[in-house]
Amino acid sequence: MLPLLLALAWPGVSLATPSIAVTIKPLQLIAAAVTEGVAMPDVVWAQGQDPHHVSLRPSERRLLGSADLVLWTGPMLERPLANLVNDLDAPVITVQELRGLTLIDVDGQPDPHVWVDTGNARTIAAALASSLAELDPANATRYESNRAKFEMELDALDAELQRDFAGREQAPWSVYHHALRYLERALGLQAPVTLADSENNAPGLRTAVRVREQLRQQDITCMLAEPGVNHDEVQTMLGLRDFRIVDADVMNNADAPHYVSYMRALTTTLRNCLGPAR
Repeated sequence: MLPLLLALAWPGVSLATPSIAVTIKPLQLIAAAVTEGVAMPDVVWAQGQDPHHVSLRPSERRLLGSADLVLWTGPMLERPLANLVNDLDAPVITVQELRGLTLIDVDGQPDPHVWVDTGNARTIAAALASSLAELDPANATRYESNRAKFEMELDALDAELQRDFAGREQAPWSVYHHALRYLERALGLQAPVTLADSENNAPGLRTAVRVREQLRQQDITCMLAEPGVNHDEVQTMLGLRDFRIVDADVMNNADAPHYVSYMRALTTTLRNCLGPAR
């Protein structure tokens, strides 16, 4: 009991660490790397919720409203959250507005899947460590050391991925909806054959016929799709024998415990779909 009383009486000592609300699971992994040993960030959206069209539950509103710091991607992915975030009293980190973040433009809009770029993960971690140091000076050194450790892990991951994908730069591949542009750029891959041009619009018959011919011509036998895409419907639409559709877990629905393990699982799925080096 005495150490507790001394801590309460000592100027500048805070027993409470900041509560951090992170909207999506991939960002939570980055935040958890920075807060390791201090706190565990809370993820807002339940598994399976679509950030593009999410409807906030009362518990999720309370979580956001009670947080000391909020981390979200921004309206490029979570537009329904924009008005609420603007009304929060707590500091908010909007990922798409961070200096140093590298965005890919798609038809005049930023591709929202920024976290699958390890360079962007570094930028997000640095912004979070800086904000937390201001909120929680007692743990500022820990946040910074965690950030530095995370950066070293990303350096090793980058080297590993370059080795794993060497010789696959010209391998043809396909996706249902392209959520891996940042990986495509980082690994030097050619653009994939894409079936759906938007997460909101299902492909039509004319598109399916065109894509089917591209898949045949390039001898592509595997397509990456985000969890939730109906494999049977896509198989019927394409009408190709011995064609595989594989889930690419971009949103970490499988609950990988760390960012590096999440990226390894995602890139392993991609590599297996690409096939052997050519």
